[in-house]
Amino acid sequence: AVDTAREVGKALETVGSMRTVANPSASSDLFVALQQAMREARGGAFFLYFAGFVFEREGEHLSCEVPVSFATAALVGAVAVPTLGGDVQLKIPPETQSGRVFRLRDKGVKPVRGGARGDLFCRVVVETPVHLTEEQRELIRRLDESLTRQAGKHAPREKSFLEGVKRFFSGEPGPTQR
Repeated sequence: AVDTAREVGKALETVGSMRTVANPSASSDLFVALQQAMREARGGAFFLYFAGFVFEREGEHLSCEVPVSFATAALVGAVAVPTLGGDVQLKIPPETQSGRVFRLRDKGVKPVRGGARGDLFCRVVVETPVHLTEEQRELIRRLDESLTRQAGKHAPREKSFLEGVKRFFSGEPGPTQR
């Protein structure tokens, strides 16, 4: 593993210097150069840390997790996602749930032997706020009280989970058993 790490470091230095001299925008060269060394180091899996995001490669497709604030997920917004060709804005529609996957076509890897460029799959991860002030905590408590008055309307996963538990214990058939 230490030898492989050294090889990865050498590949980074070599490709980095080639990229700045020959083609400053050829970030895909770096991606391809690291592929073999990382595959050997991790037993076949390939991960890349790029611009603060961790990408996983499967063939020509890439996937990553995109952190999104609670407000952006609930209301609407956009987040910058780095790609091999530069940042793109990922539009987040209102009421986006954590775990939702967005597909960015043609933002993956172009195969070495030709063919269509892959896609980038972005999985939204809604971040829970941390280090809250007392005022912020109180605002969230008030919001929670407001939302729990009509729990099923505002918490689709919780409602379906509780309905499933009730059906299980009552012996009532589920939607797939009807």
